[in-house]
Amino acid sequence: MTERFSEGQLVSFSEKRGTLRYKLAPYNEKARDRDVTFPEGSIDFSKAEGAIVNVEHDFKRPIGKLSNFESKPDGLYATVTLADTTLGRDTFTEAKEGLRSGISIEALLSPATGVIERAELLGAGIVVNPALGSARLISAFSEDAEQAEEAEEEAPESPDSEEPGTPETAEAEAEAEPEKEDDMSENAAVPTALAAANSGATPNSLREVAAVFASRDNRMVSALEDAGALGETQLFALTNVTNTAHKGNVEQPAWLGELWSGKDYQRKYAPLVSSGSLTSWKVEGFKWTALPTVGDYAGDLADIPSTGATSTYYSTEALRLAGGVKVDRKFVDFGNTDTVASLLKGAANDYALKSDKKVIDFIKTNSQAVTGGAVPAGVAPAAAKIVDGALAMIDFATPSFAIVGIAAYRELVLTKENDSLKYIESNANLSEGSLAGFKIIPSADVAANDVYVGAKEAVTFFELGGSPIRVEAIDVSKGGFDEALFGYYALVLNDARGLKKIV
Repeated sequence: MTERFSEGQLVSFSEKRGTLRYKLAPYNEKARDRDVTFPEGSIDFSKAEGAIVNVEHDFKRPIGKLSNFESKPDGLYATVTLADTTLGRDTFTEAKEGLRSGISIEALLSPATGVIERAELLGAGIVVNPALGSARLISAFSEDAEQAEEAEEEAPESPDSEEPGTPETAEAEAEAEPEKEDDMSENAAVPTALAAANSGATPNSLREVAAVFASRDNRMVSALEDAGALGETQLFALTNVTNTAHKGNVEQPAWLGELWSGKDYQRKYAPLVSSGSLTSWKVEGFKWTALPTVGDYAGDLADIPSTGATSTYYSTEALRLAGGVKVDRKFVDFGNTDTVASLLKGAANDYALKSDKKVIDFIKTNSQAVTGGAVPAGVAPAAAKIVDGALAMIDFATPSFAIVGIAAYRELVLTKENDSLKYIESNANLSEGSLAGFKIIPSADVAANDVYVGAKEAVTFFELGGSPIRVEAIDVSKGGFDEALFGYYALVLNDARGLKKIV
């Protein structure tokens, strides 16, 4: 990043050209506002010719450019050529009067602190108060004054003008104050009101402090510093306030709440089979293994055909899924209900997933194997398997779904112009050649190329109404709040002939 250092200050000025000569940065002198020292030769100014100079590091207020760099044992020197604008002329006047006599370099540092090994000079800003008092302005020139002087020298003499060397001319020259370069040296006059500052006394007003800086007397500025009149209140040019140093103390984070972690699970296997409401822990029923039949009958009071009927008893118990957490009751006491609700939502989502997994596992366990036939050219093997599975039960049940492994499903849907789906529709006798109501489900819960075909009525999935049921309890001894979910389900195989696995 670009660092800014108040390391230059006005030393002297002249009324001859619109330029300012500065010591930009003294060598081997530590900055007051940070741990930075520039050794001799550490500042790279090779690309800084013509670099922009602004006022107080405000990039929207450019006033001139840098040039004529010179590295001396005591520091880096450069000239600032001011633009002929109102701001440029005002800045020259402010520098001359000592109101804004400092200069601050802008550079890329390596390393960022301590003794700098390399600093790439990028620009500078003319500032009110520099950090290093020994960095001084060398001179200031006004082009307007020089041009006026040249014009005066070139002006023709009037007939009434006095001859050189006359008493009148000598007297006028004696009275005129000669033009000179003002040197801001250690012998600069000290205002009477500020005499106390040289002895270490603290000035009584900001006016006196301003007068010290206007005097451009380095000793008086040092006296103010030693007396503590400046200290922390002194303004330095753009001291670093970095993100790394302060973000943990001053920044307020934005609360986002719970982040998205995947879509809520929607059951895809349970809807394929019949559903029922679980009203008791135990599920009981019966099944006919043989039913009465009919036959040809000749009449004439002969005995009619008659066959017996047999049945079997069926019974199964409900199964359970449950989960819970013990929550520090501070979440409840402080009304942080979102956290608790999020925990329970996650548990309910897991209940939906795992209860659905019970259904597909039940289908896989109870499916009857069917050997598939030859696969016609241009037809996806999965399509042929679906047809074979449907035909294997068509005289007993109407197939309503197929569960297809991921690899087989991909091949199925990528078949040109849905030829495989047309093949299924026209060959599986699904509702007289229609795919209406027949669902094909891709699944990662079966092998990649497996295909299962089933009828909805073959299996019934019973579930207790309201599952999963939320249960809450207070654990006073542990200062906790128990949250749990309970779900109850049962799976009943009505007839295995309605489930086929094609191999």
